[in-house]
Amino acid sequence: MILECNSVSEIPTWLGELTNLKSLDLMDTNLKSVPDCLRNLRKLESLDLSKNKFKELPTWFEELNSLTLLSLNDLDYTEFPACIKKLINLTCLSIRNNNLIVVPSWIEKLDKLSYLLLSNNNLTSLPESIQTLDLEELDIRNNEFSGSYNPYHLQKLIDKGTTIAR
Repeated sequence: MILECNSVSEIPTWLGELTNLKSLDLMDTNLKSVPDCLRNLRKLESLDLSKNKFKELPTWFEELNSLTLLSLNDLDYTEFPACIKKLINLTCLSIRNNNLIVVPSWIEKLDKLSYLLLSNNNLTSLPESIQTLDLEELDIRNNEFSGSYNPYHLQKLIDKGTTIAR
């Protein structure tokens, strides 16, 4: 279901009754918070919440453990939402165009990740635990890495065949 680019600011509660819904695009819908009715969408595999006005994810968000694709772009996040670490089926996580400074070491818990898209943030380093992931793509372009930043764990990812955009 695509509700992209609507200035609805509130999602109808009946959306939570679509319990077999697999994909939901709420990008740029002017939401001030993640609607509680989404809690019922346990079969949801793809969710785009980019370009909205909320600053945090609700604690129940970790219950959406069928998610394989999650987009949280353009939300002015300064840190990773902690509830993401419970979304162990994620294969693609996009948190672009935010103000992230640190990638948490618990990123390794998302061991099914193939795509980790972190461009246009304020990252200065990456945790060593990132090398344990079997990523196809790591996008870290336009961050605050110093010119000499070339950690060993990035080389391990390259050796595994990961494409690194930097």
